[in-house]
Amino acid sequence: MLCLLSLSLAISAATAELPANVRWLHRGTDPASLPDRFKAELSAAKAKREAVIVVFTADWCTPCKAMKELLAGNQTVRAASRGSQILFIDVDEWRGPAQALIPGVDAAQLPTVVRVDDQGRSLVRCFGTDLGLLSASATAKNLVRLVKGLAPERPDYDADSKATTALAVEDNARQQALAKSHPLTAAKVVARNPGVGGRPETRFRLSLTLQSHDAMRRWVVVPRALGAQVPEAPVVVAWRERRFAEHVRATLIEVDIAAGSPGAPGFWMIPVSGFGQATLGGLEVAGPKAGGTLEVWHAALAQIDGKPVDFQKKLPYQLKVANAANSVVIWSAASPKALQLRVGTRTPMAIK
Repeated sequence: MLCLLSLSLAISAATAELPANVRWLHRGTDPASLPDRFKAELSAAKAKREAVIVVFTADWCTPCKAMKELLAGNQTVRAASRGSQILFIDVDEWRGPAQALIPGVDAAQLPTVVRVDDQGRSLVRCFGTDLGLLSASATAKNLVRLVKGLAPERPDYDADSKATTALAVEDNARQQALAKSHPLTAAKVVARNPGVGGRPETRFRLSLTLQSHDAMRRWVVVPRALGAQVPEAPVVVAWRERRFAEHVRATLIEVDIAAGSPGAPGFWMIPVSGFGQATLGGLEVAGPKAGGTLEVWHAALAQIDGKPVDFQKKLPYQLKVANAANSVVIWSAASPKALQLRVGTRTPMAIK
């Protein structure tokens, strides 16, 4: 099966919005259950005589990202979806109800794409790779088939390894160009809290956006104090893995450094997926009232006792957390083993 590590297509209209017939059924604040909302969508589509295609997705699924971006930015694919309502349902956001939504369909492999009838029963079921996501023309052709209630056809390139490789290389280059159009790191100060209780430092609350410019997952090291220089062999006294309350699986690692040691009081290690982005609000760094420099690393190496620090299994390709401070500790240790870092790219930013 074609490797889809770097599949999301950086289409020329990369910032285009999804067409009106493509919607995400987010849990949000809507009190209606997923089955009720699904029934409402089916009724609306029936009244318009439109087909319904359900796409089970997740924010760590790169083929899902490819399908979304094709629908957003490629006119041929958008045109092929006419006459249908395409519903994206995040299986993490709707964990449980999503898997039981369509009788006989367990969305274990993503994206699972299901053409349903007006009662929500499966007519055709396939996976994103079956649509031919490396080729806009193949995807468009198979979307037309799904709208008609027909199974997708195998894309032409699937039988030609050279063509497949060429498309994958071209896609990787497009993704890299798109990723590099964004800065590696950007920070915005959203609040300042002066020192209290005799503490002289000001707390700067940031919205921090981190980008990866290549296909590799990266640990991004963010000091918790302005002007702090994180050493490559820090004297660690404790570390914790924190899960954000806003996300079912996304985490960061919080590291404490011994008082008086270089890099104190510590730093965060934030994972960013290949060609991905993480935007975290609510992170607070300490510094003088006048501000200072926050030097962020994209690490080339992060090891504990000579072994790479593990990433979470399913890393979101575009993580957005409004309040990263709202998190829970899921794992912690005092006196951990030796941590070794190596800088890949340094990005100093002025925080005022």
